[in-house]
Amino acid sequence: LDLLNVIDQFEDSQRKVKVAASQLRPGLTLFSRASLSSKNPDYTDFNWNKYAATAGLTLDLPLDRLVERNVYRASFVTFERQLRTLAQALDDVRDNVRQGIRGLALARETYEVQRRSVELAHQRVESSDMLFQAGRVQIRDLLDAQDAQLRAQNAFTQALIDYHATRLGLLRDL
Repeated sequence: LDLLNVIDQFEDSQRKVKVAASQLRPGLTLFSRASLSSKNPDYTDFNWNKYAATAGLTLDLPLDRLVERNVYRASFVTFERQLRTLAQALDDVRDNVRQGIRGLALARETYEVQRRSVELAHQRVESSDMLFQAGRVQIRDLLDAQDAQLRAQNAFTQALIDYHATRLGLLRDL
């Protein structure tokens, strides 16, 4: 919606330039007037030969249009400012989309790494449990493996949350 507002402001400034430019053009106005005059108030007895008619042209040359010229220049400066603002807004949207795509790819890779980490932690717990039952390792090694498994699961969950948050941000920018 912010981008649509910037586009609307740009289009408004473009229209204002056109209106100000039309104020600088010369004008030519055609005028005419005709009237019938009759001394008889009876509307059925008009004297069609007693009429008055005038016609003419008014030419408005742009010789002294300082105010209009200043309005045109101001509207043109505003138009160029809005053009730069629009270009910046479009660049920002494009950069946000590119960053979102890169962030999504990074989040996907992080997710995959954490998924493999959970699998390895699970295998380590199974291995440590079998070795503990065989009497080859101490309980501390088994507890360390279980603690590492819990940390890996938490990191995996965080990676999943980050992936979806990045994905939603990208969809918003798109």
